Amino acid sequence: MRLRDPKRAQSAKQLPLVEVTWRDACSDHKWKTFAEAREAPFDGTLECQTVGYLVKVGRRAVVVAQTRNEKGEVASDWAIPRPWTLRVIRK
Repeated sequence: MRLRDPKRAQSAKQLPLVEVTWRDACSDHKWKTFAEAREAPFDGTLECQTVGYLVKVGRRAVVVAQTRNEKGEVASDWAIPRPWTLRVIRK
């Protein structure tokens, strides 16, 4: 994945809006027999999409903030591990 870090941004208003598609760990919380668990199509991961402002592209994670305000501050930021990231699309 070739992705540029928004180093030149001076405030949150300059951050690009992106959609990150990534695989996340998940779990199934119901009781089942061992045989049922082995036969289930569930593999323990789900493909997810997170939309937000690209804050940072680090060596280990892509950081996306879901909210920004008029002061140039961000909130609700997600650090998505790079190995889990499938693609990033600029919106």
